[in-house]
Amino acid sequence: MSTYKPQKFAKLLGCSVKTLQRWDREGVLTANRTATGRRYYTHDQYLEHLGLKRKGSDNCLCPSFKLCTKTRLKKSAQCPT
Repeated sequence: MSTYKPQKFAKLLGCSVKTLQRWDREGVLTANRTATGRRYYTHDQYLEHLGLKRKGSDNCLCPSFKLCTKTRLKKSAQCPT
């Protein structure tokens, strides 16, 4: 499973690190924590935020969803819904 530091995750979502920190405090998008208390996010959280995966599920909601090598959505593979 891929993990992301807050700066990388914020870039993927198109928001700021401060927004991620606020979302974590408010429970909107809760960060995972390392043993030393540092925030990190998972690829599953990325898919859940995009609405392509249900929380706690192993199945992707859009079977045609694919990621390129830089973990960005390919235009041809965007979910039709």
